[in-house]
Amino acid sequence: MHRVDLQGCPDSAVTPLATRLARLEVASFAELTALLRRRGVWPIELTAERAREVLAVLEAGGCRAGLVDVSPSGRRCAHHPALAPDGACARCGRAACVLCLSDDGRCDACRARREGASRRQLTRLVPLSILLGVVVLAGLGVMKQRARRRSWERPLRVTVVLAGRPADVERVRDVWGDGLAGLTRWFDGEAARYGLAAVRPVEVQLADEACAAEVPRVPAPTGSLVEDVRGGLAFRRALARVAPPTGADLTLVVALRARPEGTQRFVEGATERFGAVGLVEGTADETDVALELVAVAHEVLHAVGADDAYDAEGRPVVPAGLVDPSATEQRYCEVMAGAFPAGADHEVPRSLDEVRVGPATARAVGWLR
Repeated sequence: MHRVDLQGCPDSAVTPLATRLARLEVASFAELTALLRRRGVWPIELTAERAREVLAVLEAGGCRAGLVDVSPSGRRCAHHPALAPDGACARCGRAACVLCLSDDGRCDACRARREGASRRQLTRLVPLSILLGVVVLAGLGVMKQRARRRSWERPLRVTVVLAGRPADVERVRDVWGDGLAGLTRWFDGEAARYGLAAVRPVEVQLADEACAAEVPRVPAPTGSLVEDVRGGLAFRRALARVAPPTGADLTLVVALRARPEGTQRFVEGATERFGAVGLVEGTADETDVALELVAVAHEVLHAVGADDAYDAEGRPVVPAGLVDPSATEQRYCEVMAGAFPAGADHEVPRSLDEVRVGPATARAVGWLR
Protein backbone atom coordinates (compact mmCIF):
# COMPACT_ATOMS: atom_id res chain seq x y z
CA MET A 1 0.00 0.00 0.00
CA HIS A 2 1.03 3.62 -0.49
CA ARG A 3 0.41 7.01 1.05
CA VAL A 4 0.80 10.49 -0.39
CA ASP A 5 3.56 12.66 1.07
CA LEU A 6 2.47 16.23 0.30
CA GLN A 7 5.18 18.87 0.56
CA GLY A 8 3.25 21.83 -0.77
CA CYS A 9 0.11 22.90 -2.62
CA PRO A 10 -0.79 26.33 -4.07
CA ASP A 11 -3.70 27.91 -2.19
CA SER A 12 -5.52 28.58 -5.46
CA ALA A 13 -5.39 24.86 -6.33
CA VAL A 14 -6.89 23.50 -3.10
CA THR A 15 -10.58 23.65 -4.05
CA PRO A 16 -10.28 22.36 -7.64
CA LEU A 17 -7.91 19.59 -6.55
CA ALA A 18 -10.20 18.53 -3.69
CA THR A 19 -13.07 18.38 -6.18
CA ARG A 20 -11.12 16.20 -8.63
CA LEU A 21 -9.76 13.88 -5.95
CA ALA A 22 -13.19 13.49 -4.35
CA ARG A 23 -14.38 12.06 -7.67
CA LEU A 24 -11.75 9.35 -7.29
CA GLU A 25 -13.48 8.47 -3.99
CA VAL A 26 -10.30 8.47 -1.94
CA ALA A 27 -11.90 10.71 0.72
CA SER A 28 -14.59 13.37 1.05
CA PHE A 29 -14.25 16.87 -0.35
CA ALA A 30 -13.96 18.35 3.16
CA GLU A 31 -11.30 15.84 4.22
CA LEU A 32 -9.28 16.39 1.05
CA THR A 33 -9.52 20.16 1.40
CA ALA A 34 -8.07 19.92 4.91
CA LEU A 35 -5.30 17.54 3.82
CA LEU A 36 -4.32 19.74 0.88
CA ARG A 37 -3.71 22.59 3.31
CA ARG A 38 -1.32 20.50 5.40
CA ARG A 39 2.18 19.24 4.73
CA GLY A 40 3.05 15.67 5.48
CA VAL A 41 1.98 12.11 4.83
CA TRP A 42 -1.74 11.66 4.23
CA PRO A 43 -3.61 9.12 6.39
CA ILE A 44 -5.05 7.46 3.28
CA GLU A 45 -3.91 4.00 2.22
CA LEU A 46 -3.95 3.59 -1.56
CA THR A 47 -3.30 0.78 -3.97
CA ALA A 48 -0.39 1.31 -6.36
CA GLU A 49 -2.71 2.15 -9.25
CA ARG A 50 -4.87 4.57 -7.27
CA ALA A 51 -1.78 6.17 -5.71
CA ARG A 52 -0.39 6.93 -9.15
CA GLU A 53 -3.72 8.48 -10.19
CA VAL A 54 -3.76 10.71 -7.12
CA LEU A 55 -0.15 11.72 -7.59
CA ALA A 56 -0.80 12.63 -11.23
CA VAL A 57 -3.72 14.86 -10.21
CA LEU A 58 -1.63 16.59 -7.55
CA GLU A 59 1.32 17.21 -9.85
CA ALA A 60 -0.96 18.52 -12.59
CA GLY A 61 -2.33 20.99 -10.03
CA GLY A 62 1.11 22.33 -9.15
CA CYS A 63 1.67 20.38 -5.92
CA ARG A 64 4.97 18.96 -4.73
CA ALA A 65 4.27 15.42 -3.62
CA GLY A 66 5.61 11.89 -3.59
CA LEU A 67 4.58 8.42 -2.46
CA VAL A 68 5.70 6.35 0.51
CA ASP A 69 5.28 2.60 0.98
CA VAL A 70 3.30 1.52 4.04
CA SER A 71 1.97 -1.66 5.53
CA PRO A 72 -1.84 -1.88 5.62
CA SER A 73 -3.04 -0.79 9.08
CA GLY A 74 -6.54 -2.18 8.84
CA ARG A 75 -7.77 0.54 11.21
CA ARG A 76 -9.87 3.60 10.46
CA CYS A 77 -10.58 6.91 12.21
CA ALA A 78 -13.87 6.78 14.10
CA HIS A 79 -14.92 10.14 12.66
CA HIS A 80 -13.36 9.93 9.18
CA PRO A 81 -13.84 6.34 7.98
CA ALA A 82 -11.72 6.91 4.86
CA LEU A 83 -8.67 7.92 6.92
CA ALA A 84 -6.20 5.90 8.99
CA PRO A 85 -5.88 6.92 12.65
CA ASP A 86 -2.97 8.84 14.13
CA GLY A 87 -3.77 7.94 17.71
CA ALA A 88 -6.67 7.55 20.15
CA CYS A 89 -8.86 10.23 21.75
CA ALA A 90 -7.95 10.79 25.40
CA ARG A 91 -11.65 10.95 26.39
CA CYS A 92 -13.62 8.48 24.30
CA GLY A 93 -10.69 6.23 23.39
CA ARG A 94 -11.75 5.97 19.77
CA ALA A 95 -9.25 6.01 16.93
CA ALA A 96 -8.64 9.55 15.62
CA CYS A 97 -6.79 10.84 12.56
CA VAL A 98 -4.61 13.93 12.16
CA LEU A 99 -7.65 15.97 11.12
CA CYS A 100 -9.59 15.46 14.33
CA LEU A 101 -7.00 14.82 17.05
CA SER A 102 -6.33 18.11 18.86
CA ASP A 103 -3.36 19.23 20.92
CA ASP A 104 -5.10 18.28 24.17
CA GLY A 105 -5.47 14.68 23.00
CA ARG A 106 -9.22 14.88 22.40
CA CYS A 107 -10.92 14.27 19.10
CA ASP A 108 -12.89 17.13 17.57
CA ALA A 109 -16.21 15.49 18.44
CA CYS A 110 -15.38 15.26 22.16
CA ARG A 111 -13.99 18.78 22.29
CA ALA A 112 -16.98 20.20 20.44
CA ARG A 113 -19.38 18.22 22.59
CA ARG A 114 -17.81 19.61 25.78
CA GLU A 115 -17.92 23.18 24.45
CA GLY A 116 -21.44 22.69 23.16
CA ALA A 117 -22.58 21.25 26.47
CA SER A 118 -21.25 24.32 28.28
CA ARG A 119 -23.00 26.69 25.87
CA ARG A 120 -26.30 24.82 26.05
CA GLN A 121 -26.16 24.69 29.84
CA LEU A 122 -25.65 28.46 29.84
CA THR A 123 -28.80 29.07 27.78
CA ARG A 124 -30.81 26.83 30.14
CA LEU A 125 -29.48 28.49 33.31
CA VAL A 126 -29.81 32.12 32.27
CA PRO A 127 -33.54 32.41 33.05
CA LEU A 128 -32.86 31.24 36.62
CA SER A 129 -30.59 34.22 37.16
CA ILE A 130 -33.15 36.92 36.34
CA LEU A 131 -34.55 39.08 39.16
CA LEU A 132 -36.95 37.20 41.45
CA GLY A 133 -39.97 39.38 40.68
CA VAL A 134 -39.62 38.82 36.95
CA VAL A 135 -39.25 35.10 37.49
CA VAL A 136 -42.45 34.93 39.57
CA LEU A 137 -44.50 36.85 37.01
CA ALA A 138 -43.13 34.91 34.09
CA GLY A 139 -43.47 31.69 36.03
CA LEU A 140 -47.26 32.03 36.21
CA GLY A 141 -47.46 32.10 32.44
CA VAL A 142 -44.97 29.24 32.13
CA MET A 143 -47.02 27.10 34.53
CA LYS A 144 -50.14 27.58 32.42
CA GLN A 145 -48.23 26.85 29.23
CA ARG A 146 -46.64 23.81 30.82
CA ALA A 147 -49.99 22.35 31.83
CA ARG A 148 -51.46 23.02 28.40
CA ARG A 149 -48.56 21.48 26.47
CA ARG A 150 -48.17 18.45 28.73
CA SER A 151 -51.88 17.60 28.52
CA TRP A 152 -51.35 16.46 24.90
CA GLU A 153 -54.96 17.25 24.08
CA ARG A 154 -53.77 18.56 20.73
CA PRO A 155 -50.51 18.33 18.81
CA LEU A 156 -47.65 20.66 19.61
CA ARG A 157 -47.28 22.74 16.45
CA VAL A 158 -43.66 23.32 15.47
CA THR A 159 -42.45 25.39 12.52
CA VAL A 160 -38.84 25.16 11.37
CA VAL A 161 -37.42 28.24 9.65
CA LEU A 162 -34.26 27.85 7.58
CA ALA A 163 -31.79 30.75 7.84
CA GLY A 164 -28.82 31.21 5.56
CA ARG A 165 -27.74 32.27 2.10
CA PRO A 166 -30.53 31.83 -0.49
CA ALA A 167 -28.48 29.30 -2.48
CA ASP A 168 -27.83 27.21 0.66
CA VAL A 169 -31.50 27.29 1.68
CA GLU A 170 -32.72 26.24 -1.77
CA ARG A 171 -30.23 23.37 -1.93
CA VAL A 172 -31.53 21.77 1.25
CA ARG A 173 -35.19 22.87 1.30
CA ASP A 174 -36.60 19.64 -0.15
CA VAL A 175 -34.35 17.52 2.06
CA TRP A 176 -35.57 19.39 5.12
CA GLY A 177 -39.21 19.07 4.05
CA ASP A 178 -38.89 15.29 3.75
CA GLY A 179 -36.84 15.07 6.93
CA LEU A 180 -39.38 16.97 9.02
CA ALA A 181 -42.18 14.75 7.75
CA GLY A 182 -40.10 11.81 8.95
CA LEU A 183 -39.54 13.56 12.28
CA THR A 184 -43.29 13.92 12.78
CA ARG A 185 -43.64 10.17 12.19
CA TRP A 186 -40.80 9.56 14.65
CA PHE A 187 -42.70 11.46 17.34
CA ASP A 188 -45.81 9.42 16.49
CA GLY A 189 -43.89 6.19 17.04
CA GLU A 190 -42.21 7.31 20.25
CA ALA A 191 -45.47 8.55 21.78
CA ALA A 192 -47.17 5.28 20.79
CA ARG A 193 -44.51 3.33 22.71
CA TYR A 194 -45.77 5.12 25.83
CA GLY A 195 -49.46 4.61 25.05
CA LEU A 196 -50.30 7.90 23.33
CA ALA A 197 -51.41 6.35 20.04
CA ALA A 198 -54.78 8.15 20.00
CA VAL A 199 -53.38 11.61 19.32
CA ARG A 200 -50.54 12.93 17.17
CA PRO A 201 -48.15 14.51 19.72
CA VAL A 202 -46.10 16.81 17.49
CA GLU A 203 -46.60 18.27 14.03
CA VAL A 204 -43.40 19.64 12.51
CA GLN A 205 -43.51 21.64 9.31
CA LEU A 206 -41.12 23.73 7.25
CA ALA A 207 -41.82 27.44 6.91
CA ASP A 208 -42.45 28.65 3.35
CA GLU A 209 -40.18 31.64 3.82
CA ALA A 210 -36.57 31.55 4.92
CA CYS A 211 -35.04 33.90 7.47
CA ALA A 212 -32.82 36.47 5.78
CA ALA A 213 -31.65 38.16 8.99
CA GLU A 214 -28.33 37.48 10.70
CA VAL A 215 -28.96 34.76 13.29
CA PRO A 216 -27.15 35.13 16.64
CA ARG A 217 -24.81 32.40 17.81
CA VAL A 218 -25.17 30.59 21.11
CA PRO A 219 -22.88 32.54 23.47
CA ALA A 220 -19.80 30.82 24.82
CA PRO A 221 -19.32 30.77 28.62
CA THR A 222 -17.00 33.49 29.93
CA GLY A 223 -16.46 32.21 33.47
CA SER A 224 -18.25 35.25 34.90
CA LEU A 225 -21.84 34.72 36.06
CA VAL A 226 -22.74 38.36 35.42
CA GLU A 227 -21.31 38.36 31.91
CA ASP A 228 -22.87 34.99 31.15
CA VAL A 229 -26.30 36.24 32.23
CA ARG A 230 -25.91 39.37 30.13
CA GLY A 231 -24.78 37.36 27.13
CA GLY A 232 -27.59 34.86 27.53
CA LEU A 233 -30.27 37.53 27.80
CA ALA A 234 -28.84 39.34 24.77
CA PHE A 235 -28.94 36.07 22.85
CA ARG A 236 -32.59 35.47 23.76
CA ARG A 237 -33.59 38.98 22.68
CA ALA A 238 -31.63 38.77 19.44
CA LEU A 239 -33.12 35.38 18.54
CA ALA A 240 -36.65 36.60 19.29
CA ARG A 241 -36.08 39.58 16.95
CA VAL A 242 -34.94 37.51 13.95
CA ALA A 243 -37.42 34.63 14.33
CA PRO A 244 -40.36 35.39 12.00
CA PRO A 245 -43.92 35.07 13.36
CA THR A 246 -45.24 31.63 12.39
CA GLY A 247 -48.29 31.16 14.62
CA ALA A 248 -46.79 27.89 15.88
CA ASP A 249 -46.36 26.84 19.50
CA LEU A 250 -42.63 26.62 18.85
CA THR A 251 -40.57 28.29 16.13
CA LEU A 252 -37.15 26.74 15.58
CA VAL A 253 -34.66 28.70 13.52
CA VAL A 254 -32.12 26.46 11.79
CA ALA A 255 -28.97 28.47 11.03
CA LEU A 256 -27.16 27.04 8.01
CA ARG A 257 -23.55 27.88 8.88
CA ALA A 258 -20.48 27.26 6.75
CA ARG A 259 -18.31 24.68 8.51
CA PRO A 260 -14.61 25.58 8.79
CA GLU A 261 -12.50 23.38 6.57
CA GLY A 262 -11.07 20.29 8.25
CA THR A 263 -13.30 20.51 11.33
CA GLN A 264 -15.54 17.79 12.69
CA ARG A 265 -19.22 18.24 11.89
CA PHE A 266 -21.14 19.12 15.03
CA VAL A 267 -24.73 20.26 15.51
CA GLU A 268 -26.15 21.95 18.60
CA GLY A 269 -29.20 23.90 19.67
CA ALA A 270 -30.70 26.15 22.31
CA THR A 271 -34.32 26.23 23.48
CA GLU A 272 -35.65 27.12 26.93
CA ARG A 273 -37.97 24.73 28.72
CA PHE A 274 -41.53 25.58 27.60
CA GLY A 275 -40.08 28.30 25.38
CA ALA A 276 -41.63 29.57 22.13
CA VAL A 277 -38.46 30.18 20.09
CA GLY A 278 -35.34 28.07 19.68
CA LEU A 279 -32.22 27.71 17.59
CA VAL A 280 -30.46 24.80 15.90
CA GLU A 281 -26.97 25.39 14.55
CA GLY A 282 -26.68 23.37 11.36
CA THR A 283 -24.29 23.21 8.44
CA ALA A 284 -24.63 24.70 4.99
CA ASP A 285 -22.09 22.36 3.45
CA GLU A 286 -24.05 19.11 3.28
CA THR A 287 -27.50 17.91 2.25
CA ASP A 288 -27.47 15.13 4.84
CA VAL A 289 -29.51 16.64 7.69
CA ALA A 290 -29.72 13.54 9.90
CA LEU A 291 -27.82 15.16 12.79
CA GLU A 292 -29.85 18.35 12.50
CA LEU A 293 -33.11 16.37 12.73
CA VAL A 294 -31.91 14.74 15.96
CA ALA A 295 -31.12 18.24 17.29
CA VAL A 296 -34.61 19.47 16.31
CA ALA A 297 -36.19 16.54 18.18
CA HIS A 298 -34.04 17.42 21.22
CA GLU A 299 -35.09 21.08 21.16
CA VAL A 300 -38.78 20.26 20.63
CA LEU A 301 -38.77 18.15 23.78
CA HIS A 302 -37.20 21.02 25.72
CA ALA A 303 -40.28 23.03 24.76
CA VAL A 304 -42.50 20.50 26.55
CA GLY A 305 -40.41 20.24 29.71
CA ALA A 306 -37.58 17.80 29.05
CA ASP A 307 -34.17 18.50 30.56
CA ASP A 308 -30.75 17.75 29.12
CA ALA A 309 -29.48 14.31 30.06
CA TYR A 310 -25.73 14.83 29.64
CA ASP A 311 -23.00 16.05 31.99
CA ALA A 312 -20.46 18.86 31.62
CA GLU A 313 -18.34 16.59 29.41
CA GLY A 314 -21.26 15.85 27.11
CA ARG A 315 -21.64 12.25 28.34
CA PRO A 316 -25.04 10.68 29.12
CA VAL A 317 -25.98 10.80 32.79
CA VAL A 318 -27.29 7.65 34.45
CA PRO A 319 -30.12 6.76 34.49
CA ALA A 320 -31.81 9.78 32.82
CA GLY A 321 -29.57 9.61 29.74
CA LEU A 322 -30.36 5.95 28.97
CA VAL A 323 -33.19 4.51 26.92
CA ASP A 324 -33.11 1.26 28.88
CA PRO A 325 -31.53 1.89 32.32
CA SER A 326 -31.73 -1.82 33.18
CA ALA A 327 -29.64 -2.93 30.20
CA THR A 328 -25.86 -3.24 30.22
CA GLU A 329 -25.59 -2.23 26.56
CA GLN A 330 -27.74 0.45 25.00
CA ARG A 331 -29.14 -0.24 21.52
CA TYR A 332 -30.41 3.31 21.17
CA CYS A 333 -29.28 6.82 22.01
CA GLU A 334 -31.51 8.77 24.40
CA VAL A 335 -32.73 11.92 22.63
CA MET A 336 -31.96 14.33 25.49
CA ALA A 337 -28.50 12.81 26.03
CA GLY A 338 -27.53 13.17 22.39
CA ALA A 339 -24.81 10.53 22.65
CA PHE A 340 -24.30 6.85 23.29
CA PRO A 341 -22.63 5.79 26.56
CA ALA A 342 -18.89 5.15 26.56
CA GLY A 343 -17.98 1.86 24.94
CA ALA A 344 -20.55 2.02 22.13
CA ASP A 345 -19.47 1.55 18.52
CA HIS A 346 -19.93 5.27 17.84
CA GLU A 347 -20.59 8.27 20.04
CA VAL A 348 -23.33 10.25 18.32
CA PRO A 349 -26.42 8.85 16.58
CA ARG A 350 -26.23 8.71 12.81
CA SER A 351 -29.96 9.21 12.32
CA LEU A 352 -33.29 9.22 14.14
CA ASP A 353 -33.43 5.45 13.64
CA GLU A 354 -30.85 5.17 16.44
CA VAL A 355 -32.66 7.58 18.80
CA ARG A 356 -35.39 6.91 21.36
CA VAL A 357 -37.18 8.76 24.14
CA GLY A 358 -36.09 7.27 27.46
CA PRO A 359 -38.39 6.84 30.47
CA ALA A 360 -37.00 9.89 32.31
CA THR A 361 -37.73 12.14 29.32
CA ALA A 362 -41.14 10.52 28.78
CA ARG A 363 -41.99 11.26 32.40
CA ALA A 364 -40.79 14.86 32.10
CA VAL A 365 -43.01 15.59 29.09
CA GLY A 366 -46.10 13.84 30.47
CA TRP A 367 -46.04 10.67 28.39
CA LEU A 368 -45.35 8.50 31.41
CA ARG A 369 -47.01 9.01 34.78
